[in-house]
Amino acid sequence: KCTFSIHCENPCEINEIQLMHTKRIIAEWISNALKYSKPSSISVNIRQKQRELYLIIEDNGKGFRWNGEPVGSGLSHISDRARQLSGKVFARRKVAHKQIHGTIFIFHFPYRENHISYLFA
Repeated sequence: KCTFSIHCENPCEINEIQLMHTKRIIAEWISNALKYSKPSSISVNIRQKQRELYLIIEDNGKGFRWNGEPVGSGLSHISDRARQLSGKVFARRKVAHKQIHGTIFIFHFPYRENHISYLFA
């Protein structure tokens, strides 16, 4: 059993390709978290800062570190999609008082609006 929350700050318009890759990155990361980390909660936060779109996914599972290099097919797909958007991706364990409290995944990319855009909110 896992609860989900999604929050979007500062909605922005992104093009169809950016939307497709971003949605697939979210789906792949959540799938991996559920399969390997066994969290009871996952939160997705989307925010726009200057000309960058940030996607932050946090869970309270086992914890995982990742520097963005391909490891396994799921993470390879995430790396490839991030690269296609000129983005950066990484994950780190959330640690407090020497205890692991889950994972925080961060993906960001420079977004470029174009004539076919979708409101990401």
